Amino acid sequence: MKQKQMMTLVHYDQLKQLSDPLRCRIVSLLIPKSYTGQQLSQELEIPRAKIHYHLNELEKHELIAVAKNGG
Repeated sequence: MKQKQMMTLVHYDQLKQLSDPLRCRIVSLLIPKSYTGQQLSQELEIPRAKIHYHLNELEKHELIAVAKNGG
């Protein structure tokens, strides 16, 4: 049986972040696997700059962890 992942939202601001449809879609994609900003941009057909803005907001509110690659 596949175990469901759960996250407890501890701040109202976290809930507000997930009320944005695009951020909710991003989080839904990131649950089963990791993506780069470029991959998310291609998958969602949204400019990479917009994806990075939303990733930064999600990270700021501790909803995701962004791993920096390269240099």
